[in-house]
Amino acid sequence: MTLKTNLLKRIIFIILGLISFGLGIIGIIIPGLPTTPLILLSAYLFSKSSPKLHQWLLNNKYFGKYIKDYQANPSIPLKIKVLALISMWIMVLYSSIELITFIPAKIITIVLGIIGTWYVGFHIPTRK
Repeated sequence: MTLKTNLLKRIIFIILGLISFGLGIIGIIIPGLPTTPLILLSAYLFSKSSPKLHQWLLNNKYFGKYIKDYQANPSIPLKIKVLALISMWIMVLYSSIELITFIPAKIITIVLGIIGTWYVGFHIPTRK
């Protein structure tokens, strides 16, 4: 790989990592947008592109502990998984019933909730 190609790859990974991180932060507020997978994706992208950003994320007081825990054991405890799914669906249903009036936006919110449920429930292993 040439120096130019390597630099371009690093820049693209940094940009994608920042976008993923930003979406993960927004996901704290917006139901259906999965925070945890986006923050973990950011950690992966930063690990491949920017040691400084990767260390910043690992040392972050809100996310660092969870990222390190997931990297050491890529699974989620059952209690946390259940809590995540329940809280996600409370927000999805509340938003769909009370907050969102535009029908296509309601459908998108519910579809994103289903995708999030599939990802957390079936894609990420459950820790015993």
